Amino acid sequence: ERDKGLHDKGSELLNDVIQKVRGISHNLHSNILKEFGLNEAIRHFIKKITQGIIINASTALDDSYKTENPDNDISIYRMVQELVNNILKYAHAKELTINSLYKNDELQLVLFHNGDGLTQQQFEELRYRKEGLGLKNIQNRVILLKGSIHFTNDNDGYRINIHIPVKSTNV
Repeated sequence: ERDKGLHDKGSELLNDVIQKVRGISHNLHSNILKEFGLNEAIRHFIKKITQGIIINASTALDDSYKTENPDNDISIYRMVQELVNNILKYAHAKELTINSLYKNDELQLVLFHNGDGLTQQQFEELRYRKEGLGLKNIQNRVILLKGSIHFTNDNDGYRINIHIPVKSTNV
């Protein structure tokens, strides 16, 4: 019983520290986002957040995407942050990849992991629960960007597909 109490307290303290580090990280990454763009901010975030964690993470981002609306990029970046944090916290994944494709004025992002993920039905249920604030935020950002998000599961793992219409300039 004593060990359980210590474990619960340690877990609570660890979650508090994670929230504080995330806040600091959000501020730092916002500057990278403004200066270098969405792709570089995502790459930097993945590199920093996965250091020292037992997960292999990679990105394959379409560098032809250049935004004309930095506010949209901030929303997209925040969604990626929240989704990656959820994967690290709940999925127990060993592999994570983030891919993007810019085509026909639409940015497509795919987050894939081999852990315990969500189906679309589970996402729909969880985002209405009191404790599902992160999922609510993700859904609200998708709605504001007039995009879509879809969670799928196949034999290899779980995919989160995000489609965002964007007005962008090609290089």
